[in-house]
Amino acid sequence: MSLYGNYYCVINSSDLSSVDFSELEDTSADTLRYSLDGSQFIVEYSGTKPSFLSLIDEYKHTEIRALINDLDEGWKTNEID
Repeated sequence: MSLYGNYYCVINSSDLSSVDFSELEDTSADTLRYSLDGSQFIVEYSGTKPSFLSLIDEYKHTEIRALINDLDEGWKTNEID
């Protein structure tokens, strides 16, 4: 499935142990995208929402891109490398 048909959830890093990677596009904690302060990460899935995410807000591709590109949300900075 294309990534435009996938869904995303933002999870607190303290809940990492509850993640079932077999139900996600992400394969391990090392492949997740973390917020700059490390307090949250994004998971990606396709199809049916995994049960461990049932209480977590779901984002479509365009919505998650808007979130991570908003400098006030803490996912990226405007610093030039």
